[in-house]
Amino acid sequence: MSAGAITKSGTNDSKAKARRGSGGGGGIGSGSAGGGGSVGKTPPPSPSNAPSAFAVNAAIIDADEAVPERLLSPAEKKRAALEARLHPSILAVVDRLKNKTATAGADEAKFVRDGKAELQVWLTEKSAESLAALKALGFEVVLDPKTAKLVIGRLPIEKLEALAELKYIRYVAPQVSRD
Repeated sequence: MSAGAITKSGTNDSKAKARRGSGGGGGIGSGSAGGGGSVGKTPPPSPSNAPSAFAVNAAIIDADEAVPERLLSPAEKKRAALEARLHPSILAVVDRLKNKTATAGADEAKFVRDGKAELQVWLTEKSAESLAALKALGFEVVLDPKTAKLVIGRLPIEKLEALAELKYIRYVAPQVSRD
C-alpha cells in the first residue's frame, strides 16, 4: 500500500499512522490504544557489550577516587574568581594593568574611553546597598533598568579588579557602543 493510500475505513493511511504512533519510541507507553502502533511491544534488547548502569556508575566513582583533588593556592583562587566574574576582554585589561609593559588590545578600544571602561554589570541582588557599593568604587550609572539585576555604566579601569571582588557582582561584560 502506498504512503498516501486510502484504507478500507476511508481514511488516508499516513494520517492513520500518525494518530496511532509510528512505533519509533521503543519504550513503554509510546503509541496509543488506537490499534497497531507499539502498544504491547517490548523494547529491543540492549547490546550485549553495553555496560550496565551499575558498572558505569562504579567506574565513575572509581575514577573520582583515583584522582585526588588538588588544592588551589590563594592566588589561584583569586584568579579563578576573576575569570568567573569578568568577561575575557575585561580580564585582559586587568592583566595589562598588572603587567606595565603590555599594550592595549584591539578589543579594549571598543569599550574603554578616557581611562574608563563602559560596562554591563549583572548583580546577585539589586539593592540600595549594592548600588552604593558600586558608586563607592567610582562607578557612574548610565542606565539602570528596573526590571533586571543589571546596571550599565562607567568605571575607571584601575578599579576593575576591585569591582570583580565585590560580593554583589555576578558578571561584568563590556558595553560596546556601536559607532
